[in-house]
Amino acid sequence: MWRSAIRLSALLMLSALFTRTATAVVVDGRLDPEYGPALATQSVQSHNGSAQHTTGVLQAGGSELDQAFAFIAGDTLFVLATGELGDYVGNQPSKDRHQFLLLDTGAPGQNTILGSQPSAGDLFRIAGLTLDAGFQARYALGSSWAAGDLDEEFCSLPPGAPCTGYRVGAFPYYSPQGSSLTGGPDGIQVGIDNSSLAGVPYGCGAASGAGVTTGIEWAVPLAAIGHPTGCVRICAFLFDGNDVTNQVLGSVPVGTCSLGPPATANFASVAGDQFFSVCSTPSPVRPSTWGSLKTRFR
Repeated sequence: MWRSAIRLSALLMLSALFTRTATAVVVDGRLDPEYGPALATQSVQSHNGSAQHTTGVLQAGGSELDQAFAFIAGDTLFVLATGELGDYVGNQPSKDRHQFLLLDTGAPGQNTILGSQPSAGDLFRIAGLTLDAGFQARYALGSSWAAGDLDEEFCSLPPGAPCTGYRVGAFPYYSPQGSSLTGGPDGIQVGIDNSSLAGVPYGCGAASGAGVTTGIEWAVPLAAIGHPTGCVRICAFLFDGNDVTNQVLGSVPVGTCSLGPPATANFASVAGDQFFSVCSTPSPVRPSTWGSLKTRFR
């Protein structure tokens, strides 16, 4: 009996050690250990400008997507897109900058974005964008500069109909780095840390976004996205108000400066996958650990 008790105690300790837990994650736009390694890393310089200026508030001089981290724990999807979302270029305000995360949950959605009702969010700005073959965007998470605030929005993308959704909340322009909010009927959480001065430089050539650990972070209850049972595919990209930029995860080919207006932009014609996948964590204990325990306590 004592051997059984020791075995059970050891397994419980290992389970606690290797299981990703939602309770340990602080949704503040900063990387937590629970995320594990990046699922996508930028390999192209940003033609939308690179970080030039931060002061401890949300302002940033350029926009880039450096890395994507994500995992599913319990009933929540966690996503962190690192980099920064600029609110101006040089000394000129440029409040028309957007970061979109399109989620393919396995349910029927949209391969060509039909937009949204303007009251539901800014997704209407990218109407006409065509995604990778087979990618069906069913939900969208959006971050957009508007009237001095960074608006956070959630949309559902049903097949054949414009997006409908709501404003999760907004970060005032002078919010401190590491700010967070929770809003909307689904209890979605968003965190922001726009302070990075690292990452890819300006241009269209080869670069690496590795090592950037701050950006925009989301915690989305699975109930809000239809309780997906398989992997969730995510397409992350920046839109500058006119063009879909070259800041996409997965990356576009080196040398790409812009994909053009949404009505003509087509990820299916771009080499590689312009998305990454996140799957539910499998067994909480590594298989080799089970074997070593059986050998030790047999």
